[in-house]
Amino acid sequence: MKDKYLRPGLTLSTSNHLSNLQTISIVCMTKDRPKEFANVIKYWRNYPVEFIISDGSETRLTEECVRIESKKIKCHPNFVVKYCRESNFPARFKWMSEELTREFVAFNNDDDFLYAPNANKLIDKFREDDSVTGIYSWRNFSKEYVSRKGKLLVSKALSEADIKTRLSGSLDKNRNLPDAVWLSILRSESVKRAMHDAFLASRQEFRDDRLSLNVLSIAFIMSNLLSGRFIESDLCLFFKRSFDVTADWTMKSPIMSEEELAIRVGKLRQGTYETLKSSFSSEFGLNTWQEIKSDVLRNLMQCQAYEFGESIDHISFWRRATEKSSIVLRSRLSPFIRREKDSLLKSVKPSSLSLLSLKWFRWDSWMKLHRAKCCRAAFDYLR
Repeated sequence: MKDKYLRPGLTLSTSNHLSNLQTISIVCMTKDRPKEFANVIKYWRNYPVEFIISDGSETRLTEECVRIESKKIKCHPNFVVKYCRESNFPARFKWMSEELTREFVAFNNDDDFLYAPNANKLIDKFREDDSVTGIYSWRNFSKEYVSRKGKLLVSKALSEADIKTRLSGSLDKNRNLPDAVWLSILRSESVKRAMHDAFLASRQEFRDDRLSLNVLSIAFIMSNLLSGRFIESDLCLFFKRSFDVTADWTMKSPIMSEEELAIRVGKLRQGTYETLKSSFSSEFGLNTWQEIKSDVLRNLMQCQAYEFGESIDHISFWRRATEKSSIVLRSRLSPFIRREKDSLLKSVKPSSLSLLSLKWFRWDSWMKLHRAKCCRAAFDYLR
């Protein structure tokens, strides 16, 4: 099922207080996580959004889920589904950039939860200020940022109107800025351009590994950074799922000699730079590009946070290994965990196992303290 448009049944009436959601596209990128994906589509079919699914699965389980859920009776009358199954990442980015038709965009991948009522409220802020490219919230960031242990430079850089100032605070090793950019409500025109830039930057040297995927991320994030400033909201938006999701083990770091890897990294960086230059110059002019080109190049040379360099960050590698180990542990304990969850269905408190495992359940402790509607909804959803 490729490039297929599906329109579900019409039963739910349009709700005026959520009317802004008629102007937003929800992009869901998924791969071989049909159970997790099912939660996402079940949530969004209750709202008048354009739901765009970019599926990289090796099986047809997710495609079958789309077919079944799209035919449900209880769907919003203005809920629209667009689906494409494609294994090649650059091709997926190109397809998504062509399919966006709404004014605003948000990513709700299969391992995230985006709170719809707050997304609806923030669209009014876009209409108040045309210079804003994206709106993020503190919830988009890592637990280090929430606890104020992370760098605050990122949020300050994002809010600056000056492009050079924004670039100077980007791509730090805490990964706060990538989370803030990816997990934001964004203008569709900026996302389309950023996706196409990512496609152009990666198509020549793309391979099925982390290095290539990070080229897509870098081109996407930097293209959005060049488009306009971001502003922070005190409304909770995104909630990162840190449990009950099977990791994708297929994307490996490239196995090459140091010399070969250095050559490949150089080509990827150069391709990304030329793409950003072409895109930015055509929109803002070559003279404006001359003012920021050194900052863009410096950012590309400092992309260690994305494993975009010749050496591996051992701390990041250890963190990834720990996360994967936790998934294995969870799978072994799943029968016990399921029984405990069933007994807690009427409670909004985190389970005792979660409280004892905060290393892996990093948001549950916050759920216990922060009783906002969005946090309670996210806790129920992610549980």
